Amino acid sequence: MREQEIDKVRREEREKYKIELENEMRRRDNQREIQRQIDKQLNERKIRQRDNYIEKRYIDQKKNEEDYEVEAEIDKEEDIMIMIIVKVQHLMELTDRVGRVEEVLEAQTQPLLSDIDNKVSVILAEVYAPHKYYN
Repeated sequence: MREQEIDKVRREEREKYKIELENEMRRRDNQREIQRQIDKQLNERKIRQRDNYIEKRYIDQKKNEEDYEVEAEIDKEEDIMIMIIVKVQHLMELTDRVGRVEEVLEAQTQPLLSDIDNKVSVILAEVYAPHKYYN
């Protein structure tokens, strides 16, 4: 009877865990889709910025030296912004990878915990069971 209750609780816990994993996977899929959209927009922006950068360089060559220095400073700031965006993107990818590693580790430890639980149940059953020689 007690083992049935334990099995029932285990099944319920497994179901809860399974639902949590499914929800987490959906959340991560949504995050990835959002990240894909952000990446797409960033790539389009980078292309526009690069085109603008090239156009500005051409115009700057025709301007006097003072105007050229001002524009070069603006271009440097834009390049720094692009580098910052790329670094943030990289950090987001690393965060996602860490999340996947956590999922894998959790999935690997779950069977071990279950095995330990089973062994403890067997040991407890042997300890509390009447000894066969005394019956």
